[in-house]
Amino acid sequence: MATGRAAAQNGRTQRKHDLAKPRTTDTIDWVGYWWDEQDLGDTERFQAMGSILRLHQLMTNAMSDALKPFDLTPNSYLLLATIQFRDIRARLLSHLASRITVHPTTVTLLAHRLDDQ
Repeated sequence: MATGRAAAQNGRTQRKHDLAKPRTTDTIDWVGYWWDEQDLGDTERFQAMGSILRLHQLMTNAMSDALKPFDLTPNSYLLLATIQFRDIRARLLSHLASRITVHPTTVTLLAHRLDDQ
């Protein structure tokens, strides 16, 4: 435990460091600050990726909310849209899976669920 002058110096350093912390509720800015503090590399690219991931989450939630009244999930909707917009309506499940980037088993489960509706 520091005493005397060392303790006072340590206290001033801590207060100075606390003042430098970002006073924001934005998580991207907050993490960007700490990314810089630890000198982990290109902060702007890191923050850009965080913003893209945040946008993806917001869009996914909005899409889920819009589809909820129709008892559809985003994957169910994508499956229906993929079938609807194909020039040939009949497609192998594996082809549909690659179009909506899910596993073929997921397409099978989605098709059964949609058929039951």
